[in-house]
Amino acid sequence: MDNIKESKGPFSIFIVFLVVGCLIFGGGFYCGINLLVTLSKLVPVTATITEINTYSDSHDVFVTFSYDGETYENVELNFWDTSFEEGGEIEIFVNPDNPSEIFSSTPYIILTVVLFVFGGAFAGIGGYFVDKWIRKKKKEKELILHGSKIECEIIEICVDRTYRVNGKAVNSFFICQNGDKKFKSASFKNKYTFDIGSTCTVYIDPTDETNYYVDLKSACVPVLGMEEKEK
Repeated sequence: MDNIKESKGPFSIFIVFLVVGCLIFGGGFYCGINLLVTLSKLVPVTATITEINTYSDSHDVFVTFSYDGETYENVELNFWDTSFEEGGEIEIFVNPDNPSEIFSSTPYIILTVVLFVFGGAFAGIGGYFVDKWIRKKKKEKELILHGSKIECEIIEICVDRTYRVNGKAVNSFFICQNGDKKFKSASFKNKYTFDIGSTCTVYIDPTDETNYYVDLKSACVPVLGMEEKEK
């Protein structure tokens, strides 16, 4: 006989969200540090946009600027922005060892911000639900240690429609009763079924009866569903 286990539902997805979010956020942090290190070696100057060549899917931008007493004309800038216009002034960064090598911080700032925002969002969503799961498990342990223990009778088994895989509900939960008090179990995989009238243990917070834990492992004789039996 297998002990019935609570379904983790989309928990693994939230773990992935958390890990991917942390990696993306870390990428943003790396880009930010790398940008600061790069800018510390360059010199900011004001340049004038002298020419913009527009193609079907790209733009070539050329600027003129002065540095260390010399003027550098029509130097290509490997960046374009919708705000650029010929004759306009922009800030660029010049390599003091090779002034014709110029750099715009804008695309790297945008990349860093995007990585921070998306990484933070992914990590925040994943972290919230992972933390929620951890707190739930901690609460269950506390209820087992300090809660009031009662035996209940399973009176109804229901399909859990809140979580689906390929459009199909894969989990169930049951309702159990003790006197006039009813309790809802956590979700479990559909491969387990119970006879109505089976019993289970419920742990209740003595100070708050709405705070309880239905012990799935205590449910009597979980039986594998028909699909499992046929294997």
